[in-house]
Amino acid sequence: MNQRLLLNLLMLIVVLGLVALVVYKPGIEAPIENAPLTTLNSEEINRIDIIRVDSALKLERRGTTWWVTGDHPIPADQHQIDTLLRLSNLVPVRSYPSSELDIKQLHLEPASVIVLLNDTELHFGDTEPLDNLRYVRIADRVSLINDSVQNILQGTRIQFASRKLLPEGADIVGLTLPNLKLTKSEDGRWLTEPEPEHISADAVPKLLTAWTTTGALRVSNYQISEHSTPIRVELANGEHLQFELRQSDNETVLARPDLGLQYHLFVSNAKGLFELEQSAAEPADAEASE
Repeated sequence: MNQRLLLNLLMLIVVLGLVALVVYKPGIEAPIENAPLTTLNSEEINRIDIIRVDSALKLERRGTTWWVTGDHPIPADQHQIDTLLRLSNLVPVRSYPSSELDIKQLHLEPASVIVLLNDTELHFGDTEPLDNLRYVRIADRVSLINDSVQNILQGTRIQFASRKLLPEGADIVGLTLPNLKLTKSEDGRWLTEPEPEHISADAVPKLLTAWTTTGALRVSNYQISEHSTPIRVELANGEHLQFELRQSDNETVLARPDLGLQYHLFVSNAKGLFELEQSAAEPADAEASE
């Protein structure tokens, strides 16, 4: 074997050795993946309790809908519920045995906020100053998680209320508005009183869709008003929902006295809730009559 070939062979061996060093990293242990915060399946969770120093909230799943419990149970905002449910399988950034930390100094005992997912307790403490991660203690382990729920955990009962006007999956069969009444007949046709002269072919479906999809800008506690117009929504499941309509130049308010809530909407967003869309032919007809 000549010298040049031997040199090339040695260089190949060195290169292969470097590749193996990069790929296999001998002497360096593979990092241990952290387990999720809990072993709960989020779909099995049907109760969430938020216990604070000066107040507490209880959220319950009833069928497919989450509710904020109390003297007047109110539908809960699903986005906030989903954020809390994700805690069950959230993988922490780091995790330690609680015996290795001063849990009192981290305000984990007593905790400022305790969250119960069914019966599993999550104790929330301070944030870690460098990465702004939140300390959470479950049983005998303390984990550091991205702090994405703290604002939600400080929310009031009203802040947890759903902004949707109607329950999820609501099937409207009757609608009584200030100047219009719609009733679904047994054969599936929609009857309108009074009968409009010019409406688009999909005017009724658009009106119904507006009621089932529109969300309020904000929700507040119910206030009695002497200046309101009644609105009635009848659902296929037999429910009759009563609203009180209050309008000003700046906003439209739909109040639900039975829930103790008021839904606040922009006037422009509320317009499609109270009238049928006119057909494109109407302006031309109006001009012809002048």
